[in-house]
Amino acid sequence: MARSWWSLRRGERAILAVGVAALGAGTVYLVYPSASSGAHVVSAQGAPGAGAGRSSSVKRALGPLPSAPAHAVATRAGTSPTTVPRTGTSPAASLHAGTSQAPKSQAPTPRTATSSARYKSQTTTTTAAQRLQAGSASPGSTGGLHWGMAGPRSAGRSTMYVTTFHPDAVYPSEVAYAVWMNPRLLSFNLVPGSVQPGGVWAHPFSVAPSELPRLAAAFNGGFQFRANDARGGFYLDGVTAVPLVQGAASLVLYDNGAVDIGSWGTQVAMTAKVRAVLQNVVLMVDDGRISPATNYTDTSYWGFTLNNVPIVPRAGLGVTAAGDLVYVAGPALTSRSLAEALQQAGAVRAMTLDINPWWVTFNLYSSGAGGSVSGHKLYAAMQRSADRYLPPYPEARDFVEVLTK
Repeated sequence: MARSWWSLRRGERAILAVGVAALGAGTVYLVYPSASSGAHVVSAQGAPGAGAGRSSSVKRALGPLPSAPAHAVATRAGTSPTTVPRTGTSPAASLHAGTSQAPKSQAPTPRTATSSARYKSQTTTTTAAQRLQAGSASPGSTGGLHWGMAGPRSAGRSTMYVTTFHPDAVYPSEVAYAVWMNPRLLSFNLVPGSVQPGGVWAHPFSVAPSELPRLAAAFNGGFQFRANDARGGFYLDGVTAVPLVQGAASLVLYDNGAVDIGSWGTQVAMTAKVRAVLQNVVLMVDDGRISPATNYTDTSYWGFTLNNVPIVPRAGLGVTAAGDLVYVAGPALTSRSLAEALQQAGAVRAMTLDINPWWVTFNLYSSGAGGSVSGHKLYAAMQRSADRYLPPYPEARDFVEVLTK
């Protein structure tokens, strides 16, 4: 049954338009969940260079289209559509060791004022080192989500968990993917890019060959270090490549393996134990509360968006009350949706990372015969290669590598 562009609901048209604008000659797929027959796919083909809402049309539909909200999945030209898992499933768990939990459908539940207050008391009375010592073995049912094991195992435990869900009631078709990472079993290294921040460093602009046996994952850093972009700095191993900014949202890595995210100068600050700092804009989530600066229309404050549209691929990073890290990304999110997704995934403080199709990347890695390492994308719509960040190719922008201890 064919459907015209204008017969789609407003939210569907917006996501299709953004996907076509972002991917050019690529194909954008809308995958509808169906309890009786799995999924129904609608594709929209865009001409090279097509802008949002221009030179695009719905080409075909496979099967009936129910009234349920669509999941938007953008793919590059020549690739096949990816069926988006239902709420609370683990898209990458089957690629890695461990058994994922049985997927269940569950609508996302916004956090209440009571829960935000509880997170506030937890985060303001403990240090990053104390949270590292206490920790948690898994995300449990954080946010009412169902997490599946992913990544390598360490000390008989899973080092990472993944899930996917719909974070936004205003744009219910937006899909978020989350990765929970255990800093008691994993170590995190900030790696400089050859261009951002540039300079001369002891570490290569990629994963070091010696680190490959321990490599679990790697993900994108923040914006370019310009006054109107990152609005923050970069510090690594005693070298300040870009001056740190008071009040900027900051990922802080300590020499004892602890990690923290906070506002620079108040919640986190320079000490002799700080090993690395990456700053980007200001906090999206603070003490469990979403920043009022996030919204559904911004195209610049939380990063300059491709084609000046608010719904683009976005990524963010948060710290939980237990001191764990949560990475969240999605192929079509507003700044508000990203903040809601970080909050629901358990973040009590969180920051935006890079945005737009070319820069949002989270790859999980697995080892093969002869010491070979291969990558697996968190979700198929991520444009860059699953081998991004691997040697010998230098990476232009800073990123975070995740290693087993």
